[in-house]
This record gives sequence, C-alpha cells and structure tokens, in this order.
Amino acid sequence: MGAAVTTARTPYQAASLAVDYPQFAQTRKPDQTTATSAWVGEIQPFSSDESARGFLHRLEEGKTIWLHGGRLREELPMKAHWADPLLVNMTVRCRLLILIQPLPAHPRAYLLDPLFAEHYGLVHPHPRYDQLIEYEGKRIPGLCIYSASEFEYDPRRDDISKFLNQLTIYTARHLVWLRTRQLFRGFPPNGVLLRVLLPGETLINDMPSVVFAGDPRRMIMLDYWSGYWPGPTARAFNPATHLKFIGPNQQCWCGSGSTYKSCHRPLDKAKLAISR
Repeated sequence: MGAAVTTARTPYQAASLAVDYPQFAQTRKPDQTTATSAWVGEIQPFSSDESARGFLHRLEEGKTIWLHGGRLREELPMKAHWADPLLVNMTVRCRLLILIQPLPAHPRAYLLDPLFAEHYGLVHPHPRYDQLIEYEGKRIPGLCIYSASEFEYDPRRDDISKFLNQLTIYTARHLVWLRTRQLFRGFPPNGVLLRVLLPGETLINDMPSVVFAGDPRRMIMLDYWSGYWPGPTARAFNPATHLKFIGPNQQCWCGSGSTYKSCHRPLDKAKLAISR
C-alpha cells in the first residue's frame, strides 16, 4: 500500500459536476443527507458486446483501461475468456446519482437504473450498505468504488473527474457481475451451484430466499444469485486487512477524508477482537 495521501484537494465545481462529464445535471438532494449537492446523469461504459469482452480481458491482464466521459475505449478481445458468451446486451445506459459531501469527505455514488437493489448488500462483493439512502421511493446502498486508503488523486485532474472515472470502471465491472450471475443454494461463499444465467437472460426477481432459524436475528440464506467480479480489488477489505495494510496516518478506507486512526481504526480493532 502506498504512503499517506498528501495531495491537497480543492472544492468541487459548483456550476457543473466535471468538465469531462457534462451529462450530469444538478438535482434535489435526498432527505436526511449531509451532501452539499446532488447530481444525476448517465454513464454507458460499453459501445458493444465486443468492447465489454475487451474490457474484461484487459482488466484481468492488468493492462491500462482507457476511458473518457463515461465511455470505455473500444478494445477488441485478444484471448478467450469463460465469461465471453454471457456478455450479451452490454450497451446499457446506467443512471447514477452523485452526492457531493462536505470536504474532506469523498463523494458518494448510487446506481438508480439498473437499480442497485437493497438486497445486493447480501450478495454483491462491493456495496456500501453503511451509505444506504432512500431515493425515489427505494432504499439504495452506496457503491464501494474504491478503498480511499489506496486512492490518490491526480493533481493534474480535478477531483470529481477522477472519481467519475473510477465510477465508470466500477459500473462496467458491475454490468459484468449482472450478466454472469449464477444461482446458488447455501450461505455465501460456500453455496452449491444450481443454475447459470443464459446469455442475455433477464432476471425478473433476483432476491435471495431466506429463512430464520427460530430467531429473527439468525438468518439462513437458501437460494441466491451471485455473479463474477472481474479484476483486482483493494488489499484492505475487512478489519484484519485494514489493520494490516492501512497506516494510522493514511486516509481511512471509508472515504471520510479523515485519518484511519481518527476514523475506523478503533472500530476495526474492536471487531477483530470480537471475531477471535
């Protein structure tokens, strides 16, 4: 993990969200939020199914991902990947909500369409259920697009453009996750495979089925849909790895903009102690 983030951050633009993303327009802030402004716009990562396959290959091979304004550059696949046949109808336009937080906190992002459903907090590898909001009559978890402790802002670009670039890559990976979902029985990650989505198949209901073992606090998941999340993830992803890889004076992984020691470090230490 790199050194503590020291790059000075400047206030976010008020007139427009970002020069590279003019498709976002300011909107009403959700109730009960600390956001200073809210923005809604669309991102379409893929121009074709082939570009989605090319993205998957480049990501898994550790190659540079080129993008601009919410669109990934057309990259044709050079090798075969097991998920290629499933990446059908990938030219999805994704409607997103961005909440700008008071500095030094990082922005927050929410996928409105296709909806990042509340129950994805149970099966998705990278939700921010701690950033759940109510919007347009739905409860929507935030998107965990990076670990702030590993994310350094490039001083040559404004903060929000860099954030939206990361969001575009997250959205592309999420579309791969949606198209590669499989039906399992048993609690993640040790479920038994029951069925694989057909290429281009749309799920009407992907909510897990659960039972409560005599106690409402003891949930047992029976059947659930879970997809493939491509490419590398943050090294620090739970209390144990947070404490191992994040220095006390680095930014906290949560995106608050505070140092780890002043934010989640005491809580992570407590959680780790309880789990042992």
